[in-house]
Amino acid sequence: MITIMSPHIDDIFLSLYSFITSDFRNERIVAVNAFSTTDHLNQVPKEPYSASSIRMNEELRFAKHLSTKGIDYRPVFLGLQDASLELAPGARESWRNHHKLDQWGEDLVRKRFDVGSDMVIRCLIRQFGSSHVYFPVGIGHVDHVFLGRVGRTAEEHNVSFYMDVPYSSDYPGLKEIKRSFGLKDFQTKRKRLNHKERMYLFSKLFPSQSNPETLDRIRKAGCLGECVFSEPTAHCDD
Repeated sequence: MITIMSPHIDDIFLSLYSFITSDFRNERIVAVNAFSTTDHLNQVPKEPYSASSIRMNEELRFAKHLSTKGIDYRPVFLGLQDASLELAPGARESWRNHHKLDQWGEDLVRKRFDVGSDMVIRCLIRQFGSSHVYFPVGIGHVDHVFLGRVGRTAEEHNVSFYMDVPYSSDYPGLKEIKRSFGLKDFQTKRKRLNHKERMYLFSKLFPSQSNPETLDRIRKAGCLGECVFSEPTAHCDD
């Protein structure tokens, strides 16, 4: 069994679909969606209970899609609040601010460590007892950054990091990503990302998140593909 830590519902599909349907297909996959309480539907704020229910149903639809391929994918919804819900009421119209790790973002990451959100995640991982745990690198979005930092402080010795698609499109290449996130000495395993297929499936499986901006970022991320970074001592089939 492996555990994949996902900042939001849809991030595992965007970042690891090719790995799941190849390298991971014979594993039991526990997909932990950390920030599954949200008000974010297609860039428009919506009542959190309704928005969260819609997004959770989309993740269950993805699990059903994988089951037709014989893949055992089990979603878990942790229920932490998406960064968009942490914005002050007066900043609701500029919800995109949480995509930039400015001082507000750094303060939010620090707050989450202070209140023990990282300990909740660590305890959950220990309960699963997985053979391997995958965290996002932590590119761009403050929720991704937080999970990436939790992964870097994890006590487990079987931790790898996956590249955050589509935020990876903000970087010109893998060398820049590895240098920026302290992954220079990590082994890299890369999979092709068919951006046309990914855009089609994204719109079909996660319609509440399908919009021109996101689809364009998926297209741009296609050239870098999907990547998993593993410690030098870990087994890698590169």
